Amino acid sequence: GVYDEGVLDMREGVHIAAREGCGPASENPVVLTARADHPAFCSRVDGAKVSGVRIEHHGPFGSMACVVVEAGNILLENCVVTGSVSVGVLICGYSTPALHTCEVQGCCGDGIKIADSAKPTVSNSRVHNNDGFGIFCTGSSAGTFTSNDIYANSNAGVAARGTCSGLFQGNLVHDGKQGGFWLEEKAKCDLIANDIYMNQKSGIQVGGHSDPTVMKNIVRDGLKGGIVVHDQASGSFLQNEILRNTMAGVGGTDSACPLFHSNIITDGKGGGIVLHENCGGVFEKNQVIRNSHAGIGLKGNSNALFDGNLISDGSGYGVWVQETARSTLQNNVIERNVRAGVVVTDT
Repeated sequence: GVYDEGVLDMREGVHIAAREGCGPASENPVVLTARADHPAFCSRVDGAKVSGVRIEHHGPFGSMACVVVEAGNILLENCVVTGSVSVGVLICGYSTPALHTCEVQGCCGDGIKIADSAKPTVSNSRVHNNDGFGIFCTGSSAGTFTSNDIYANSNAGVAARGTCSGLFQGNLVHDGKQGGFWLEEKAKCDLIANDIYMNQKSGIQVGGHSDPTVMKNIVRDGLKGGIVVHDQASGSFLQNEILRNTMAGVGGTDSACPLFHSNIITDGKGGGIVLHENCGGVFEKNQVIRNSHAGIGLKGNSNALFDGNLISDGSGYGVWVQETARSTLQNNVIERNVRAGVVVTDT
């Protein structure tokens, strides 16, 4: 049936569950809906659980959210959340809820927004076709996000701002109308073993003063760059596989200063590693192979250390230094590139 509530305020220990055969995908689902300028339900308690329910919000445009968790550790399991005029799930305060095998889709804002010092667990869920970000972390929030399928959102699949420090592991982030991951301000997230592909912009974009750990991800088949680091961002990028992107596999600009260690950057339609402006950083023990333009391209006033890399089998130069760029290249193997191994032009 359909339950049109004012605001359903969860009580401690209460369990709301759809009867067997009445799950969200059934012909007769249990639907909890709201039409006014308030959430379909709000939780501030421990021990509550909602399972197998479809939760909808059809209130005025710009309403707060379909589901709001302000405190406590409620569990949402096998639920569908959709907010045609709002954020799907807003998690805030010091709350520690869990979303497991849920679907958050068709929201006019972000699918899941985490604010303040909240620390949710989101696992095995689908977050898709939302008009904002798929998952948006702000403030000093944290949390664990594992084995989710995040796709076809209008902004980045995952965005992180403030000083948030979430763990994103084993997720699919793909077919976004913008980028895959977008980190800025002072975000310090861990991106581990995610598969990031077919996004309209960069697979991973790191800006501001953010300092993430990005390890063992696959960043592939993007319609622009693979990983872009800019502003004053740093970060450690370790053992990632970056392949078949339309623009540079790795791009650095502004005053970014990242560490790239033991990555494979291959088969790109642009350059392998391209640095602009005042970008610095350390690039060591990477394999930069079979890229269409220069394996390493240095422009502007960039000045980085390249140590122990393999730069091979590219269709352009191995290393191309332009403008007033400076860098230290040592202990690299530069071989089998179609054009010169190292070329220096301009001033």
